[in-house]
Amino acid sequence: MGILEARRLRPELFLSSFSTTLPDFSAASMNTAVPIDPQYRVAFVYYICGHAQLRDDENVQDSRAVTFLNKFTSQMLTIQS
Repeated sequence: MGILEARRLRPELFLSSFSTTLPDFSAASMNTAVPIDPQYRVAFVYYICGHAQLRDDENVQDSRAVTFLNKFTSQMLTIQS
């Protein structure tokens, strides 16, 4: 899901896979390497943490999840200098 969100935010990062579908990263292929540019790996960690917080079984929506997901979005859209 993070790869699809990154593709929506930064389509130029996935130019090589526009003509084809994205690779299948299902539970059956958990050991498959995901080719992510190293400068965006931390952003994906924020996405994973935010998504895990959203799926937590607590009755209250945690604001940490929103913070993590917003951090993912801002790191994907910000040009690093």
